[in-house]
Amino acid sequence: MVQRIRSLQVKEYETSLEYFAKAIYRKRFLCDRDFRSLFGSSLPSIAMLWSLFGDEHSRRLRFNQSHYLWALMWLKQYNTETVLAATVGCTEKTFRERVRQVLSEINLLYNDVVSLI
Repeated sequence: MVQRIRSLQVKEYETSLEYFAKAIYRKRFLCDRDFRSLFGSSLPSIAMLWSLFGDEHSRRLRFNQSHYLWALMWLKQYNTETVLAATVGCTEKTFRERVRQVLSEINLLYNDVVSLI
């Protein structure tokens, strides 16, 4: 598992996730501290988790990287759907559906991500 993560092109994922984070918050620059306060973790670790989606699933994902960041934001902030949907600029229903899709995919990666020692 660790060997597979080391061989991934995580830099590409970091760049694209950083782009979506900037688009969500309409900022030109998002430093590491801001990124952590919004999404709950550093950019490299979030990029590694995103890379595991493509690595583990042969089927096509029903969400994109911006929706993935929405779910992480919801997990970190645990705010109401109304507030978070207004923050990202969508309806509450869309926000709820996308976050649930992402969380169900993260749940499928449980055995690869969580150590049961």
